[in-house]
Amino acid sequence: MKSPHSEFLGWDHHACDRARRLEAASAAGHPEWVELPATRPDAKGEGKYFTGKPCRQDHVTPRYAVGVCCGWRLSFSRRILIR
Repeated sequence: MKSPHSEFLGWDHHACDRARRLEAASAAGHPEWVELPATRPDAKGEGKYFTGKPCRQDHVTPRYAVGVCCGWRLSFSRRILIR
């Protein structure tokens, strides 16, 4: 049986992941996003998390722990308000 725990990738892996997230957040103009949790399971109580990777719609924004990325909701709500 496979262990339920993932293999530890080392501290360098975590430092590189944070640097990648910071670079993506800074490029989007919101370096404060890096303070959000990095994964959906870590975002239990906060509701949002930031991976630094584009979603399916190619948005690099925080994502909701349940549902879609925030960028999709913003663009969808803007379309409704414009009509």
